[in-house]
Amino acid sequence: MIIINIALVLLGITIPLGTAIFWSKAAKILNTRFENKYCGAILDGSTVYNLVKSLYQHRSKFYILMATIVTIIEFLALVQF
Repeated sequence: MIIINIALVLLGITIPLGTAIFWSKAAKILNTRFENKYCGAILDGSTVYNLVKSLYQHRSKFYILMATIVTIIEFLALVQF
């Protein structure tokens, strides 16, 4: 039981860290006009760029979603099973 609670707390800590790393990489992609040559026609550079651009424009909604998920996870960590 305590292991599940510890795992939930660690998950609640790593989600905001992962989000920060994701947005820093997204900003880097938008600044360098990333061209993905490894995926060929499946994911060409303009598709990846447009996807990251649209995600970056709506990042406030993404922050709200992540805050909600982290709050639920931390609440579950406090509940005694």
